[in-house]
Amino acid sequence: MNTLLIRHRRPGLALLLLWLVLLAGPAWAQQVVVRLDSAEQQALRRHPRLRQSAQEIEEQRALKRGSFSPTNPDFLFSAPTGERWAPGVVQTIDFPTVYRRQAQAAQAGITLAERGLDVNRATVRRDVRGAYLSLQFAEAQVRQLTYQDSLFRTLQQATERL
Repeated sequence: MNTLLIRHRRPGLALLLLWLVLLAGPAWAQQVVVRLDSAEQQALRRHPRLRQSAQEIEEQRALKRGSFSPTNPDFLFSAPTGERWAPGVVQTIDFPTVYRRQAQAAQAGITLAERGLDVNRATVRRDVRGAYLSLQFAEAQVRQLTYQDSLFRTLQQATERL
């Protein structure tokens, strides 16, 4: 029965405590420890540069399928004797080495795109490591400065007592 009276007497206090807990909730939720390897893996999965490189590889593979592409045939009607029209088809086919060179160039494009993906992957790893180390340095610097501040504050209080 007392708890009912307390609840009815101080509803503002209960709301204030609830409000404080709800405000502190996101601060607790944001304190997630992320290690370097998990940060790298997450960046490798989500980085737009790597997605673009993967799409470029697919594009080069699609272009390779079109490396053997003879020109479209031409349909024509002619009257060689002047009396009757005769239908005809003209197909131009290049020398076979042309198609082989086109396939080699397309394969070189695929290889280049794959190497570009490797370079981009290494660049993303380097950037993530640099950012992670910068964050670690900043956190250590904050701890050091906080320690120095508390030390100086203690010294200031000690000198003010004298």
